[in-house]
Amino acid sequence: MGGLNGPEEIEYQNFKLVETNIWIGAYTLMVSTTGGGTTNPAPGTLTYNAGNNVTVNAIPNIGYEFDHWTLDGINVGATNPCTVTLNTNQALNAVFTPVSWWLWVIVIPVTVFVVAIAVLMLQRRKRQATTPSQEPLSSTTTIFYAKFS
Repeated sequence: MGGLNGPEEIEYQNFKLVETNIWIGAYTLMVSTTGGGTTNPAPGTLTYNAGNNVTVNAIPNIGYEFDHWTLDGINVGATNPCTVTLNTNQALNAVFTPVSWWLWVIVIPVTVFVVAIAVLMLQRRKRQATTPSQEPLSSTTTIFYAKFS
């Protein structure tokens, strides 16, 4: 017999028996996604016996987050995973949205920063002029200058 591999015909004394993979009392669940993500079980058309509870898990891609489920076009919430009881053919869609990134920038005017450094350097040079250092300047000493107009 053909089973799940496809239909097979058998003739027996003028009677024809055709076997197919259509199940009586079974329904399909069409699983799909919108946005960046997948599901487990994978998107596609799944067949189950009538009354079965089918659990589907939404798995977002990097940079996306799971938002909600739609069952036959109706938003049924964001509980993940989602369990569907099959009493008819149904379509379940996982909706993913891009993650919102916030970047906070603190702006410090450059002129304030440069003036503060210049004042500190001038005070240091003034202190060095009134109280000479015990150590002479070496070749690795760096002196900063700032000119303002």
